[in-house]
Amino acid sequence: MLRELITWALNTYLGKYLENLNSVQLSVALLSGEVELENIPIRKDALRALNLPVEVAGGSIRKIKLQVPVRQFRTSPWCISVEGLFCIICPKNLESWDYAKEKLQDLQYKLAVLDNAEAGWRSEKGMQMESYYFSSYNNWLKYGTNMATNIIDNIELKIFDVHFRYEDSVDVGKTKIATGIKIASLTAQTCDSNWTSGSFKAANNEMNYKLVELKELSVYWDILHEDIRCQSFTNQDVLNKLHSTLFKMRMASVSYTHCPRFLQDVNACVTYFKRSLREFFTSIGNKATDMAMEFVQQIRATDVNDQTRPVNPQKNRHDNRLDIIINSPIILLPISSTSTHVLIANLGKMTCSNMIVNDSNEFDESYTIAIKNIYVYSMTIDERENCFNVHPSKNKDAIPILHDTAITLQLSVGYSEGNGNGEERKLDTVSIEGSMVETLKVSLNRKRYELLNESIQYATNFSNGKAIESAHPDPSGVSIPDSDITDEHTICTIIQFSVPVFQINLQNQHHDDLINITFKDFNVKHRVKGYDKDIEIILKSVLMEDLKSDNTSPFRNMVTSVNLEKGQKKNASTSSSCPDIPTHCNYRKYRSTSEPSCFQENNPFQNFDGAQKSEFSKKNDKGSKRGGQTLVTYNSHRGRPSKGTSEMDQFSSIQFNCLNLAICVERWYTIFDFFGLIAAENDNQKVTQEKKLVKKDTNDFFSTLKVSIRSFNFTLIRNDSLLSRVNVSNALFKIIHDQFGKSIEGHLGSLSVFDLTQYGNIYKQKFVTSGTEALNFFYRKKPCDVEVLKTLSVDSTLKIGMSAVHYIHTKRFATELHLFVKDLLQLQTWCKSFSMHKDLSHRELRAENTKGSYAIGISVRRGRGLYACTTFLTLSPRFHLHNRSGYILEFIQRCDIVSKSSSNIISAPIDCNFAFHWPNWDQEQYICVRIPDVECCCWSKGIPINEVQSLYINVRNDWSEMFFLRLEVISKDATYILLFTDARTLPPPIRIDNCSEVAINFSQTGTRPSWITPVRAQSSLAYVMDDPSGTQTLLLEAPGGNMVEFPINKTNIKRSLTYSNFIYIAFHDTFDQLSNQERKPDQNYQQLVLGVRGKKVIIMEKNSGDRSQLWLMNSNGQLEHEGSTPPIQSNEAHAVRLVLDLDRAPNPTEFTTLVVRTPNKQRITTQTWRFESGRLMCHANMCVQSRWSANGLQPNSEAVLGRIENTSGKGNNGSIPMSQHIVAQKLRPGSGQLELSMKMDGPICTIEICDIKTKQNTVYLAPDLIWMHASLNNRQMANEGKESPLHEYLINVELLKGIGISIISRKPCEELMFISLELIHCDLEQSVFENSLDLTISSIQIDNQLLDAATPVALHTNCSTEQDEQNNAVVLKLKMLPCPNKNAIIFKYLTLDLKSSIAANLEEKLILKVASFLGYGKSNRQSLSVAYDFENFEEKLILKNMKRYYFENLNIGSTQVRLSASTSSKLPIELSETKKVLGLTLIKFEDAQIELDSYSDKFHFETLNVYLKGMKRHYINQVKWHAASILGSVDFLGNPLGFANDLSEGVSGLIFEGSVTSLVKNVAHGLSNSTAKLTETLSDSLGKVVLDEHDNETRLRILEPQTNTSGGHLAAGLKGFGFGLLGGVTSIVRHTYDGAQSDGVPGFLSGLGKGLVGTVTKPIIGVLDLASETASAVRETSRGTARISPDRKRLPRCVTGATGGLLPLYSNRQSKGQQLLYLINRRNFDEKIIAYDPNLWSDKEARLRLLVSTEFVRIFSFTDGNPTIMLQSHLSEILSCHPLTTNMGTSPSTSRQSSSHYIEISTNLPKITRPRIRCRSEECAEAASRCINYAKSVFHEHEHAVL
Repeated sequence: MLRELITWALNTYLGKYLENLNSVQLSVALLSGEVELENIPIRKDALRALNLPVEVAGGSIRKIKLQVPVRQFRTSPWCISVEGLFCIICPKNLESWDYAKEKLQDLQYKLAVLDNAEAGWRSEKGMQMESYYFSSYNNWLKYGTNMATNIIDNIELKIFDVHFRYEDSVDVGKTKIATGIKIASLTAQTCDSNWTSGSFKAANNEMNYKLVELKELSVYWDILHEDIRCQSFTNQDVLNKLHSTLFKMRMASVSYTHCPRFLQDVNACVTYFKRSLREFFTSIGNKATDMAMEFVQQIRATDVNDQTRPVNPQKNRHDNRLDIIINSPIILLPISSTSTHVLIANLGKMTCSNMIVNDSNEFDESYTIAIKNIYVYSMTIDERENCFNVHPSKNKDAIPILHDTAITLQLSVGYSEGNGNGEERKLDTVSIEGSMVETLKVSLNRKRYELLNESIQYATNFSNGKAIESAHPDPSGVSIPDSDITDEHTICTIIQFSVPVFQINLQNQHHDDLINITFKDFNVKHRVKGYDKDIEIILKSVLMEDLKSDNTSPFRNMVTSVNLEKGQKKNASTSSSCPDIPTHCNYRKYRSTSEPSCFQENNPFQNFDGAQKSEFSKKNDKGSKRGGQTLVTYNSHRGRPSKGTSEMDQFSSIQFNCLNLAICVERWYTIFDFFGLIAAENDNQKVTQEKKLVKKDTNDFFSTLKVSIRSFNFTLIRNDSLLSRVNVSNALFKIIHDQFGKSIEGHLGSLSVFDLTQYGNIYKQKFVTSGTEALNFFYRKKPCDVEVLKTLSVDSTLKIGMSAVHYIHTKRFATELHLFVKDLLQLQTWCKSFSMHKDLSHRELRAENTKGSYAIGISVRRGRGLYACTTFLTLSPRFHLHNRSGYILEFIQRCDIVSKSSSNIISAPIDCNFAFHWPNWDQEQYICVRIPDVECCCWSKGIPINEVQSLYINVRNDWSEMFFLRLEVISKDATYILLFTDARTLPPPIRIDNCSEVAINFSQTGTRPSWITPVRAQSSLAYVMDDPSGTQTLLLEAPGGNMVEFPINKTNIKRSLTYSNFIYIAFHDTFDQLSNQERKPDQNYQQLVLGVRGKKVIIMEKNSGDRSQLWLMNSNGQLEHEGSTPPIQSNEAHAVRLVLDLDRAPNPTEFTTLVVRTPNKQRITTQTWRFESGRLMCHANMCVQSRWSANGLQPNSEAVLGRIENTSGKGNNGSIPMSQHIVAQKLRPGSGQLELSMKMDGPICTIEICDIKTKQNTVYLAPDLIWMHASLNNRQMANEGKESPLHEYLINVELLKGIGISIISRKPCEELMFISLELIHCDLEQSVFENSLDLTISSIQIDNQLLDAATPVALHTNCSTEQDEQNNAVVLKLKMLPCPNKNAIIFKYLTLDLKSSIAANLEEKLILKVASFLGYGKSNRQSLSVAYDFENFEEKLILKNMKRYYFENLNIGSTQVRLSASTSSKLPIELSETKKVLGLTLIKFEDAQIELDSYSDKFHFETLNVYLKGMKRHYINQVKWHAASILGSVDFLGNPLGFANDLSEGVSGLIFEGSVTSLVKNVAHGLSNSTAKLTETLSDSLGKVVLDEHDNETRLRILEPQTNTSGGHLAAGLKGFGFGLLGGVTSIVRHTYDGAQSDGVPGFLSGLGKGLVGTVTKPIIGVLDLASETASAVRETSRGTARISPDRKRLPRCVTGATGGLLPLYSNRQSKGQQLLYLINRRNFDEKIIAYDPNLWSDKEARLRLLVSTEFVRIFSFTDGNPTIMLQSHLSEILSCHPLTTNMGTSPSTSRQSSSHYIEISTNLPKITRPRIRCRSEECAEAASRCINYAKSVFHEHEHAVL
């Protein structure tokens, strides 16, 4: 009614400008005061009032909107908005000129002008009338005029999209033109003098201001063409052109986070608003009915002509074009509102376009949506970050789920035309056709699959915990179907979607592909119209592959859709799916078999032609014979059978073609476990079954399901071999639900079971059915409830018909089937099978009927020694928890805290250890801890424990007190050891040093709940992050100041922190009473300050926290009053406070009252203050004081500005009266500006808070007494003034001769190495704050003390230049900080510098013996035990010693190593075992230059093992980097790099020094060295192949030179050549004889062959040995001094000879004797030295030496390096030895009798029985006799020993 009324009013008053208006164009909103007109045509004579020779050819207005402020009718502006004004103007048509009509129009125009003039005259004349009527009328008119004037003054006009076009179509013989004006927007608004828009009421004398804004004004001028003329358009054409719009949009990346609860709340709000608004409109309409009746009668009585009567305009059809492109839209699907795990869909590029279909009878519009580059991936977002990379390749944490693909959607809509009565067209048909352009590839592991399910469930969960009420509830509980809606308009919806290829990759937790499932040609079609619904689903093929199998494996395909029997020719009389048993039996007649003969005679399969088919089977023969290439076809139709009924019918059919399954328990377990199908039955199944038995009303529903299977094959696989195949073919089932109950009928064409094992060739078909119908059945069940089932009445019917079957029973096959089924059933209790490889870590065993799981660690290792071929599999708990913290601890999984479940709390007493398993395996695996002994203790934040790490834990109570724990996660095989200890044994990770004078509050950012912790002023506080895995950022706040986020994981950053530092304006003497000497004893003043009451400044007693007493001096010198305004932030830009001011202009002769005012620049002289000389001053010689001097210093007294007065008394700064002595007292100490900085103080991250006006070194901090620690920065704490009990000392040690270290093995007892450290200088300093060590070693040499060592020096420093001689070999510097934390060792620095050049010779035998000495390479049989005891772990040492080392700077300098290596031809058995255990493999190479870069580490706080592993990794990589240098120096290649170095050195000597000798020597050395190594490698290789072990050992012993000289090498070469020639001559005879003697004739022939080969090869080996040694002789001759290795520092130690078997002192004489012994006996190391006398007797000719060993007594001389044996007697030949003295006569010179001393050895030799050897003295003879007799007794003791 209201809409029609407004339409009539508009037609009446706007009809001369606009065409006919109707209610369809009008939109009225009473509440908001909005009136809208849409699609308004412009009349052709709209410009007639302007009396212009033009007219409107066409035009329209898209929308006119009037906004009336209903609630603020006069004050707020009225807004008129016009959008889309298009008008075509042209000259009046002269051909249709009507003179009379034009003359009438001119007359009307003149009358209108005259009426306006007369109205003005009447208005002026009426003002002079004084009648009461005029007065009242004038008052009413004045009120109305004022209101109208106010409305007009404040009216807002907004015009958008204006286009006026003028076309000059008058043919005057010139060019026709077209011109126009375009305006984008034109606005006119009321404003003030500052051009600020708004609603303003101007005063009488003030000027009105209007703000007019014009945007995008354009004028065009063009030639008018016939094809673009617009004046021929009708108004309808113009509207159609206006409605033909193009919407073009280009959008960058947009992100949408899905929240179903938010959408539900929004939808609920919208629904509630619509319902409330509908009820309000109903109420308004009812109340306005009576009022509208009067206007209706007036409308009916009014004679409205045809031009103003509303008509039904022609409905315009919108022609809208869309062109939308959105790049990278992102959709976030979280799994819950609190989780950070999300699914992110990156839709790549999305395009949308439409098309108007004109030639289709069904659709009117078509929309095309294309989405390319679609990715879906999962990731864990960080709460700290507001943005993240949206593409998987740009984010390493993103795990792709859906790979690059594209989707195309075609949306078509059709409309039905109206009925001609103004009815709008309605949506009739909607069609959606979609397809995947590319392969749809999805990659999922178990965790991502669960995340996907949870995300989808959360995204589609719009419930809020309340049951959704039915739209039409019924008291009986049965839903009532909707009424018949056949008369209503229905929409037909058609949805079609196709996927060419759909791939699903199932992955493990390491994202390795396990299973690939491929679906091809997947099509879905869905059609809905009213109650009719049709669905068709077609799948062409499916393929499931086991990606862990090889491509050639027959078990790779797990599921295929290929017909295995296709192409096989079958007999017409047999079933296509049944095996040909008769043919098989006839074939077996002609071969031997174990089948009984009676089986062949009475075989029922020989002439079987099938039984009578069932009627049901006959009806479906056509369906069974259908071919087709599709795998599955599903069709379904649901709808009402007839109109007006409530029954629903559904007909469905499923057709399977051919499907083959290869079932292997181990492979299918992967799928079952992935999708969570391996689970025990829930306890709720019984309840579910009972619910299913409740009677349901089935009268309104009828359904039929038809299932047909053409061929179904099961291939059973066990232990990677084929077991059986089951074939089911031509099966058909039909399930019917109706009012009579449920019925199932069907038939089975054939069923066969094949034995595919290797033993099933004879009886291959174990089970087979006969004929074309093996089974038919019919089952019907009547509807009933639970009570009926308890009776014995019949409620179901079953009929079964079966043909004959053929079954062959074998026990083996039945047993294998039984085992297969057993393995299959055990999937519900067993975990997933695993292979024996080292990458295995753990398995989870899920508990039945609970959410718990048992994490079992799996460790696989190979045995050693006796168990080298054994693989040990150790099952252990995945997590083992140790509580060494000193507290009783409680643990819980984080998800149980949210659910408040106390049943899963685990208590851990002190010093206990136990296995830990997750109570909820499907939730996030985070553990929380608390201390139950702490009152009101809270749970800590979640802690991840599935990786090796070390972290601190902060446990709080309800009062925010902190209790600290430390967690060490240690990995041992497959077990994580969780060690909880007291955190105070180590330094804290974070320390807050508050050097400011105010307390600071801080908390961790992003934690919920947020624990706020205060730090007292000038104190230190240790802190641990509340959430270890949370944001590493602190939120700091000063009292009354701002808040700052401060990251602690970034160095060298600074932040500013401010706080409002208010002041009190205080009378100083009222605070400092004792300093005032003039005050009388009875005077007692309160502490007085200036305050504000109202706006007047008075004196008040100081009250802490009273805002009326607080002031703040700003940068302009104004004193801002805090209490005059509400509390505001000091950093707000628009914060305005009242300032201290004077009530009036100051006068020096009188007092001026103080007030507070708004800041004003014009009052700058009275609002600027300063504290000067103990006074608060504003003007010169005037200050603030009390009005009544000292007597006025009372609360509530008035404070004024007066003249300065001085006193002559003492005190008060000399001359300031106490009533004028005013100072500023700070509310808080400090400047109000703090600086935050972060630096590392050892392993402690220190956050320092300092006042910008305070020097850092002048502040003493109160330490944290709860957590004491050391400080590398030597921060002086408040309690460090006490005397320390430690004494400072400095120790200086200087060893000029150095230190010698001898390494001696126990078994066998021998000296391995001698380490010589020379010229050692050491400075050791210890003080209260630090300990330092400076150590320098001038030279280092490590001698190889093995008696058969090839290289006597293992390592030495090179001194090639004078500078190298001055440099120290080792420089070690370290500075360590004494730390109160027992498990922390803190180093300021540790540097180790080595000499730039080091030579190292690695000998295989020495390395193995040193390794055995250190305990490596020993075969420990106890460690090979199968028993597993956790308490025997090596982690016992780790658990007891958890020391950590901090190095602010750890550096090992770079050096150059000249590396050589040599191997041993034969190793003892024990060394061979050690080599096998260590896995050591060496090759011979010489002088490989290796540059070792420096190793450095900084700011790490780790265990020693971590540092050692880092060093090991560094130097191994360095050696690998120089692998080419080592390869170029190997012997089997002739050491080419060595030759190149020699050649380079020689050429350099020739060029720079002019030394030809250097060139010749270096070239000769290089050539001879390469030749010697090549020939030696060839001879050794050929000797190992040709010679036997004895001959090869003899050869190697002959080739050992006596001395390492050229002559020694040449002699050894000649010996080797002779040995080769001799062996070649005697080879045939020797090997033939040895073979015949050992093996007879076969041995003779074998020996003859070996002899023939040896005759040729042994001389060749001799020649190669001669060449090698000759080249070695040349190499030794040409060796330069720089290449000569230094000699041993001392000879190898003699470790025998001491009494009691003890280690004797080192004796150089004994070592020399030992060296001579092995020179004489040709290195027979079984013979040990007992005694050696180098000077038994000497004369001019020779010097006799005595050497006593465990086997011989030798008297010899040593000349020119060659020993000459005088006497050699075996101990078995010696009977005794005694000294002997003979008189030689009297000496002429002394007249004394001279005597000679001898030792006489009694032997059992026949020729020499008592040889005598002269000695130099009697003592010498006696000592020699004792030694020989001792050796004799030791020999006899060993000879007669039993063991």
